[in-house]
Amino acid sequence: MNLYWSVYEALEEETLVIADNILFNDKQLDVYSIKLGNLIVRCAIEIEALSKELYISLSEESVDTQKKEDINLYFDTDCLDLIVKKWSVDEKKLQIISPRMNFTKEENFTLVPLRKSNKRGTSGSKWKQAYQALKHNRTKSMDKATVRNLLNALGSLYILNLYYRNDSFWCDVPIEGKEAYRTHSKIFSPFVCDVSTHLSLCNDDNIIKANANSPFDESIYIKKYTDDSATQIRDLMYSYELDLQLQTISSDKFFNYVQEQINNRLDINLLDFIRETRPDLNEMIKNVKPAKVSPEILRSREIVLNKSQQIYPNRTWNDFLGSLTAQKVPEKRLASLNKELHP
Repeated sequence: MNLYWSVYEALEEETLVIADNILFNDKQLDVYSIKLGNLIVRCAIEIEALSKELYISLSEESVDTQKKEDINLYFDTDCLDLIVKKWSVDEKKLQIISPRMNFTKEENFTLVPLRKSNKRGTSGSKWKQAYQALKHNRTKSMDKATVRNLLNALGSLYILNLYYRNDSFWCDVPIEGKEAYRTHSKIFSPFVCDVSTHLSLCNDDNIIKANANSPFDESIYIKKYTDDSATQIRDLMYSYELDLQLQTISSDKFFNYVQEQINNRLDINLLDFIRETRPDLNEMIKNVKPAKVSPEILRSREIVLNKSQQIYPNRTWNDFLGSLTAQKVPEKRLASLNKELHP
């Protein structure tokens, strides 16, 4: 049972009511009021409770913390600090999309609300400084109860709620057990990084991230092929590579190359041969017809939370050969691969 989401929705609705009375625009970000201060304090109280819930769940998966049962946990330097280390939430960005708010400058409608949220005092985030000031001396600190601090406190609570909900979605075609992607907010839209635009035989996530359509670490969600689809696509790539290399080792030139290496007692290196006969390789490529990826596979994508997890399961050449063996591919074909491609 989610005890936090309904409270967040109520806080969001109250913020939208204020936005009907105070024009939320670039010039009004430092406007302050008692009502705004009340909402900041309520957001921060929810952040305290929710950060401790997330801390406990992360601690159950981790051996690097011994304080999960400690009732004296600090919500910022303990709880938020662990969440930052695990999920980099201090880098996650939101955009304000509500038509009832009229920000034109990017620095005002793009927020990184949890930045420095795990720090104390003047090193901490402005909304957290405002919360502590309003809690301890509301009369003298009312000028900190601003539109800016409210939006960042509410945005911080929104991000933590998304990680607590742990939803995943389908984005092109329905996937059993998932709903279509939506932001669940009338104010914020989370950044989504599309990592399905570059899927290669390389299993290095850093290369996939570098070719993504937006910065990976700033995104709350990632759009990716499902693990099954990614495996099928990579197997088709391996199949193309396999057919290309079989064309190569079946050529007369390769036979002569092998004989020459044997006569000279040298190692047989397929890559050296390919480099030496590149013009002929281009002709071979023309004879290899890459397998077509079905539209269903290409459209089978999902949107999942960015928890700094591995994007796709590793799929190596040996994994692919193992799957061919399981499918009872002719032994002659496999023998030629093992002997000639990987001497």
